Amino acid sequence: MEFRKGLSESYEALFEEQGEPDLSREANFNVKYGWYHSVWRLANEDVTKLDEVTDINFHKCLSALMYIKEKNTIQVSKIKNK
Repeated sequence: MEFRKGLSESYEALFEEQGEPDLSREANFNVKYGWYHSVWRLANEDVTKLDEVTDINFHKCLSALMYIKEKNTIQVSKIKNK
């Protein structure tokens, strides 16, 4: 439990609670596939690289996911501001 708490604090943006429940098709897709999407993204959507990703240190994976999430947020913000 302590390990989980530490992870959720260190990588807060990945584990943040959502506001109101989202019943959309996209939300259901995300619930259905959960962490698989993150592994798939880290494998650059290449099924032959899934085993390589799952062998990587957990903290390296979470750091990469934080980077991807923040980069996407910045890009979306730039698009909205144009």
